[in-house]
Amino acid sequence: MTTTTATPTKPGIPEIVTNSAAPRPSGWLSWLTSTDHKRIGIMYIVASWVFLVLGGVEALLIRLQLAVPDNTLLSPQTYNALFTMHGTTMVFLFLMPMIAGFANYLVPLMIGARDMAFPKLNALSLWLFIAGGVVFYGSLLFSPAECGWTCYAPLSETAFSPSNGVDSWIFLVHLTGVASFIGALNIFVTITNMRAPGMSWGRVPLFVWTMLTQAILLIISIPVIAGAVTLLLTDRQAPISSECENAVLSSDTPTPTACQPTIKWLSRRATTRTKPSPASSVMARPLAANGKLAWMQSRPASAACCGVSPATTISGSVKQTAAIAAGAKRRRLPAMISATTSPCVMARCASIGSPVKSPIAQTLRIEVLH
Repeated sequence: MTTTTATPTKPGIPEIVTNSAAPRPSGWLSWLTSTDHKRIGIMYIVASWVFLVLGGVEALLIRLQLAVPDNTLLSPQTYNALFTMHGTTMVFLFLMPMIAGFANYLVPLMIGARDMAFPKLNALSLWLFIAGGVVFYGSLLFSPAECGWTCYAPLSETAFSPSNGVDSWIFLVHLTGVASFIGALNIFVTITNMRAPGMSWGRVPLFVWTMLTQAILLIISIPVIAGAVTLLLTDRQAPISSECENAVLSSDTPTPTACQPTIKWLSRRATTRTKPSPASSVMARPLAANGKLAWMQSRPASAACCGVSPATTISGSVKQTAAIAAGAKRRRLPAMISATTSPCVMARCASIGSPVKSPIAQTLRIEVLH
């Protein structure tokens, strides 16, 4: 009788068996379909520079209009549109994606990760950002927004901005907001979970610390600004408040229209105050390496640089909340519409009884009384 002993088998390595494999895209198609963090970072930066050129041309036209008194180079409507597009471009289409491009390229390399935590979501955030820019500049085909880059109510209400340009601005904020939220979530997960062995928190570079702080603030603030512009869009399409002039406090509870400037101001405070810290950390890196300034990469420097953004955001939010509370007691809309853009408010001021005599930029504080 013969006994056969089965030899133990080692756990095999999973293999993918296929008869054929589709060739990888090459040329420009490989860039458009790429999920590599380096290529996505480069495309972020290139697209940001394209929008920077557009914003620079708009700024040049604005300065030419303001070069001499009573200039007729641009009509008031064109000036309003250029000012709105310039401010929106520089904040939403240049500053934010430029920092995102540096983060996509540098953060995985600095922490020893192979790629971002979610490569496909990373590519999605890039194309949502580009789609937002295309939607916004597509408004040039009909009527761009003319209410300033902040689009505070009541200037962005249908009574003062009846065109669809404000709607395109709202869609831009939604698309770029989703892109920023996805990117911030991706950066947060990558930094917290994908650091190389030995990369403790004490060894994390200053730039990575600032990007982590920015990601946390964006995750908190993006839903707030999305809710604010959704209120504005809803009020424009199916009014949820009464007249624009009555967007003040008829009781102790603010109307949705009166809340929009406050909500958008508080959220933008977080989104804009997060940018100086990553930019300063980018400058600190070569100075620390080549200028023998090791303290720029020390833990106290990291704590100070990361604490600037939350501190300014919280302090500004507390100050603005106090101003809103004071305005509520006086039963009038706080002076949220404060800008150095006369044409941007000139045509609107006449409708609410505020005299504006010159098309040259003036500092205005508009209060819509109850």
